[in-house]
Amino acid sequence: MRYSNNSTTNFMRHLRNKHPFELQSYEEHASTASGQQGAESSATSLTSIATPAPAVCSSMPTAMSVSHTSTSSTVNAPQAASISTTAVPSTQRGATSAHAAATKQMTLEAVIERTIKYKPGSTRKKEIDACVLQLVTTDLQPLSIVDNKAFRQLMQKMDPRDQERFRNINSKDQLRLATLLDPRFKHDEFSHKTYYDEAVDKLKRMAEGISLPATQPVEEPAAGSEEAPTPAKKIQCFVVAVDAKRKEKKRSSA
Repeated sequence: MRYSNNSTTNFMRHLRNKHPFELQSYEEHASTASGQQGAESSATSLTSIATPAPAVCSSMPTAMSVSHTSTSSTVNAPQAASISTTAVPSTQRGATSAHAAATKQMTLEAVIERTIKYKPGSTRKKEIDACVLQLVTTDLQPLSIVDNKAFRQLMQKMDPRDQERFRNINSKDQLRLATLLDPRFKHDEFSHKTYYDEAVDKLKRMAEGISLPATQPVEEPAAGSEEAPTPAKKIQCFVVAVDAKRKEKKRSSA
């Protein structure tokens, strides 16, 4: 039997003419098999339609995992476990931080109280004044320390309500340590007399044997006189004399 151009027409003609019974049985068998496959596909489609959507979605990872190798499934399993375990702590941390922020939030009364300055005769103001006086008298810090940027930042951080009194150190109602050694100034006007008395005694003991004309009583200066020593100048001379004595002792001991 001959055929050309890959055509099966001659072959089918040969089967119909020479083998009709075999061709008929083959066609019947093929039609029966195709009918069974169509029934199975119809049943499968009906089952997929009747199945709920979540079940279909849940079956997708299983089908996908079958196509992967055992290595890929082993790698993906710890990743899924890590994702499931880290999701809960992150939520807990978010709730904890929100709770902490709500706990630290200041009340309206506390905010208003921080903006109000201390009254001149308040107990808290006197306590802070005493600490500042000890800083200057006991540690012999310069009077200008209250005007230093770092000192103001420290006071602002420690107690924002105690700032106004340092603007004018020589004011009668404010801190007036510059008049410590001025004999014309009465100690009774200070609210912390004890600190001043102790400071005077300490400075005198440190400067024993040194002539300090700047600390001696002076006559009342004439009005507008520029030669009269100011209280701040007196303390400056006194501290310079004390430093000179310390240096002299170091040189003699060496």
